[in-house]
Amino acid sequence: MGTVRGGILYFTKYFRKEKMKSAIRSYIILWLVIVAISSAASQQIKADGVAGNDTGAETVQSHGTDTDLHEYELMSLLVVSEYGTDYELILIEDMTESWVISTNPVLLMEKWPDLLKQETLDSLIMKNINVSTRLDRKFDLPSVYRIVPENEFLEALGDTENPDWDGFDSTFVDAQGYLTFSKAGFDAGRTQALIIFSNAYRCSGTRTRPLKRKIAFFTRNGGEWKLEGVARGFTARE
Repeated sequence: MGTVRGGILYFTKYFRKEKMKSAIRSYIILWLVIVAISSAASQQIKADGVAGNDTGAETVQSHGTDTDLHEYELMSLLVVSEYGTDYELILIEDMTESWVISTNPVLLMEKWPDLLKQETLDSLIMKNINVSTRLDRKFDLPSVYRIVPENEFLEALGDTENPDWDGFDSTFVDAQGYLTFSKAGFDAGRTQALIIFSNAYRCSGTRTRPLKRKIAFFTRNGGEWKLEGVARGFTARE
């Protein structure tokens, strides 16, 4: 009996590993496709700039106020969980950030192998490639918060090549940074979600944004969202 049970456990572990390997292979293929799409889009943007059609700067599609209440709920939960009541003033960028991560997101599957679904990660990626949507005052936060356009944030820094963070502090008194969120990726049943986020504050060197992004993972049970954890260290494109 013990031999049979041992055999069952062995094959269970084997198939679980094979399932994970299959998922990883799928994500590698997906990631290569994303890199190809991003590269093609970047080359087209540069070509348009040379042709005089625009300035050559990266453009994203704007879907107006296409941010739903679940996303505001998740972002609010994330702010409270990560920063508590330490911030007297919360600054939030008025547009979601399109996909900027260069690190392969397959690392998320390794962090939450028994929880995170492939469709959730796929959704996060596809909803943010060259897409940015507007954020409104629909957050539920214990602190005072402001929705701030990027140009106002950059104006407070003065020179983007040599950011003046003291100038930022004097412009936004009591603020401890400038929060940016991506759109949320959901599974089909909306039982789990992923959001990319960052907080820009006294970034090193000449950066106006942090080099790394974080990705928050949420699950929902009985109608209530829970922050499962945060994966850190995802490098953003220059």
